[in-house]
Amino acid sequence: MIDGDSNIGNTLHRRSLKRYNDQNLWHNQFLENVVNQVDEGIFKPLFEAKMGAPNIPIRQLIGINILKEGFGISDEQMFDQVQFHILVRKALGINQMDDPGPSIEVYYLFRRRIVAYELETGIDLYKQCFESITKSQVMKFKVEGKSIRMDSKLIGSNIAWYSRFQIVHETTLMACEHLSIKQLHCLKKEDRKTHLTLISEPAQQLVYTETTESIEKRLTDLGYLMYGLLNHFSGSLPHYELLKRVFNEQFIVDKKKVKPRDKKDISAKSVQNPHDVDATYRRKEEQKVKGYITNLTETCDEKGLNLITNVQTDNVSAPDNGFFEEAITDSQENVLSGKIKNAHADGAYHSLDNQKFATKEQIELYLTGMQGKPPRYTITETEQGLHVIDTQTGEVIIAHKTKKESWGIKTEKGYRYFTQKDIDAAVLRKELKDIPPEKKKIRNNVEATIFQYSFHTRNNKTRYRGLIKHKLFAFARCLWINLVRITNYEIKICQGAL
Repeated sequence: MIDGDSNIGNTLHRRSLKRYNDQNLWHNQFLENVVNQVDEGIFKPLFEAKMGAPNIPIRQLIGINILKEGFGISDEQMFDQVQFHILVRKALGINQMDDPGPSIEVYYLFRRRIVAYELETGIDLYKQCFESITKSQVMKFKVEGKSIRMDSKLIGSNIAWYSRFQIVHETTLMACEHLSIKQLHCLKKEDRKTHLTLISEPAQQLVYTETTESIEKRLTDLGYLMYGLLNHFSGSLPHYELLKRVFNEQFIVDKKKVKPRDKKDISAKSVQNPHDVDATYRRKEEQKVKGYITNLTETCDEKGLNLITNVQTDNVSAPDNGFFEEAITDSQENVLSGKIKNAHADGAYHSLDNQKFATKEQIELYLTGMQGKPPRYTITETEQGLHVIDTQTGEVIIAHKTKKESWGIKTEKGYRYFTQKDIDAAVLRKELKDIPPEKKKIRNNVEATIFQYSFHTRNNKTRYRGLIKHKLFAFARCLWINLVRITNYEIKICQGAL
């Protein structure tokens, strides 16, 4: 029991108290520029139809989530910090020694409600919170945001790397886990036999002990079992929708005969692990990822503070150029106070739609290049016609216009035709080649942001499963990165003044 005043500041030595109250240190910056900027009204829909709001401020729960991802620690470690670390408590606005602070149960309940609300309505409350906090920081520190840059990062989900057989095996096992004896008797004799094998032999063991032919036979047997389950227990089976999805992705039915699909016919968007149905597959050069992709957009003005203004997380199969328009629009409308004039990105963000959007918004789009190998033929449109240069032979050829709005040249292998799309691409390649090196270098520093974003991942994988939880991780991590930038900026300004 603490006697008298329980304010933490009153129990500290003079030297410690000076640091405790130093407004330039991270804990006070976090309290002022993050926790106190949380608009708690954003989360009001979580409590309207259910219980009332928690008996502790929502801004503290948001703060705990950001600190957890900032420190890269577990939930249990974070709540030890909340109870016993006085700087963490100050960062959350807990000034009294006898104040227990938020409990881990309330924190978990809050996160579950955020996930459930987005699943039900499609509304991302944490995104609104991120934009609200960042907008307040932009206004306070007068961040211009005339120039922005962006890049993406592939992030693995916290799942095991399953083979095709393991995916089917584990999904079927999850669906069969609670079948009664009466329900089993509804299945065919062969399917019941497959079921007994299913529950008695782990998939991981079978993969290493069975031959390829044996695994293929077992895969077909599981296909028939899945088919029987789907026909007999329509909608009433646990994980029925997941079972149906995996069956349709992995098998075809031809005259009531179940056959595994050819591997090349299975989409990268198919289920990669039944324990995280949102995770998809992507191979980027030598990197193979089953999980998600996060796109970060930040300001890159020459002077002043630069902050991350937009965070988007999607299945890993989503293309980079699909993030561009939303990143620009959301940054301009929800965070920045001015208009974006310059955008810097790599070649993965090139698309005809993005070029048109940039032109419409009067934004100078600086790309470091274009994806794919350089074409064999370089083309230039002149008054005399279309000049084509064969880069392998150096030959200059005049292309002839055809009746189908294209131009053609005769080669040793026949005719080669060029469309208006090819001409536009050639013009863009030339424009990109003419961009000054100093302009191209502006994009490079965003890679440092990407590095910081994924700093606490292990083997490039997070602690989480599911798209919404990865969104929460991304927003929290980026709010922490912004806070570090603000703290360093304030120290720099203070030193400059001295």
